[in-house]
Amino acid sequence: MTNKIFYKNKGFTLIEVLVAVVILSIGLLGIAALQTTSVKNVQTANFRGQATLLTDNLIDRMRANRTGTINGDYIENSFPISPSAPSCDETLACTTTQLAKDDLTKWYANLERSIGNSETVSAKITCDGVVGAGACAVGSIITITISWQERVDKKEDDLDRDGTGINNDGLTVKRYSTGFQL
Repeated sequence: MTNKIFYKNKGFTLIEVLVAVVILSIGLLGIAALQTTSVKNVQTANFRGQATLLTDNLIDRMRANRTGTINGDYIENSFPISPSAPSCDETLACTTTQLAKDDLTKWYANLERSIGNSETVSAKITCDGVVGAGACAVGSIITITISWQERVDKKEDDLDRDGTGINNDGLTVKRYSTGFQL
């Protein structure tokens, strides 16, 4: 009698092992997908944090050079800009325009180092109260916008976030914008 029971249960443990391996494989694939998503979200958070720090840095520079800001010397739509002739520092006296251009050149270099190169990152500084020859009226809002490209999965890539109406081939444009009153 014992021999008959032994022969009936002979392959049962092998099936149990195979089912356990399949369940374990599915669990490991889920953990790998979770890790990939986590790494992507950490990169996005890092870029957004860098953009926040950089815009705050530029706002401080603009407030320190208030005359240059009012004159519209910081209003810029095309980066990178050509570096100013003198590099303004403690030993060299600069005009407010030269200081603004030097600030923007250094700021954009930091932006490229932190977020990406000139092909993947862009910035724009606008003033809502432009008067005269590009001057920015006191009390107007100055807006700093930083845009960068990030790799995304197919589902998010199909969402046309950059407004172009086309697929970005695995890239999407992320933006960070902040403003302050002059």
